[in-house]
Amino acid sequence: MKKKVLSFLFLLLLSAMLNAASIIGEKPENPFPSVENLAYFDFLNSDDSYKDYQFNILVTKEGDDLYTQFGHCGLEVITPNGSHFVCDWGVFIFGYDFYFNFMKGKLFYRMKISPLSYSLRKSAREERDLERLPLIVSDKAKKPLVDFIEYNNLPENTTYLYDFYFDNCATRIRDIYNATTNDDFKLWAEGQDTGLTLRQLSNTHLSSRPLTLWVLNYLEGNMVDEKASLYDALFLPMYLEDAIARYQGNEPVNIASYKDRGGALEYTPVLPTLFSILLSALFLFAFKKSRSFYSLLLFILSLFLFALSSVLTFLMFFSMHSCTYFNENLIVLNPTVFFVTISSFRTILKKERSLYRVKGYFILLSIISVLLLALKLILPNVFYQDNLEIVIPLLVFFLFQALTLRKEKPRS
Repeated sequence: MKKKVLSFLFLLLLSAMLNAASIIGEKPENPFPSVENLAYFDFLNSDDSYKDYQFNILVTKEGDDLYTQFGHCGLEVITPNGSHFVCDWGVFIFGYDFYFNFMKGKLFYRMKISPLSYSLRKSAREERDLERLPLIVSDKAKKPLVDFIEYNNLPENTTYLYDFYFDNCATRIRDIYNATTNDDFKLWAEGQDTGLTLRQLSNTHLSSRPLTLWVLNYLEGNMVDEKASLYDALFLPMYLEDAIARYQGNEPVNIASYKDRGGALEYTPVLPTLFSILLSALFLFAFKKSRSFYSLLLFILSLFLFALSSVLTFLMFFSMHSCTYFNENLIVLNPTVFFVTISSFRTILKKERSLYRVKGYFILLSIISVLLLALKLILPNVFYQDNLEIVIPLLVFFLFQALTLRKEKPRS
């Protein structure tokens, strides 16, 4: 019997370890790669016939909805006759297959040109502050800049493959502005270390949404845990605005202000662990009051964790979301948690009188979590994913449940 148990534990552990490996599929071709197409235009040796054009970055600050938390930006063009229009690279087509393509990591966004009045109305409707930063562009770079915008706006060129960290509304404008400086802006920004990773940079915008932040940190793998230069950080519109302002030596101007969104509860690294302790205490209370109530809570939570880990498994093995690849979190929380869902449901229905097997599962997960933490300590260059805020709260919960069920024995 002991050999069977040990064999089962070994196979489950091996399965969990293998789940952390990703099969990286070939990404679809980007219909309009930014840097490659900018290279077709000479920003140094053009004439100055477009010297009266002006260019600004319009930055829309964060809003109330989740998708607005990172802000947005567009490139404003002012023609000599005083017309204002905005180039926006953050437009997507919401079709019947949008969610499927989103899960697959095949999101095709497009560039759209609209009057400034549209941006002003949208800012007012969503009550989001709007700022304008004038761009200092040499007279000789203005004509190729306008030519590129017109080229990008051709029907066959408007679509591109979106990537949150590497190709979005902000990075498109970053690349354009960098081209007007003959790569000087890129050299300047790459020489400055933010001291943060891509994960930490994006986390700062979700600090008031702790559950959302925890879920996203669970889903993202170690590919977002490399240290980011300032240039890497410019996938965030507010960082882009601040970096260009410092590079040029000027300041943005607020053109629309609505409401202060400060004062929200800020996320701290210990919050998930504190929540795990409180949740474990609730489960202990439920167990002492009623086995059925405890089983119900366990069923609900394990079903949620099964759904979450199943999403991660899909993203790692069947999607183009590279930020989820090689994710250590699947070692400690993977779809095998469905075993707990089934056992707790059977207990609720009185078809299973003991949670003895669930206790064994939690003991196994506790051992796996401790092993992972040990490996992170011993081999930090291999297991470098920034996920202590995921692993430690899960370990606390697993240990609490193993202790809560410590007196459970097999029953017929």
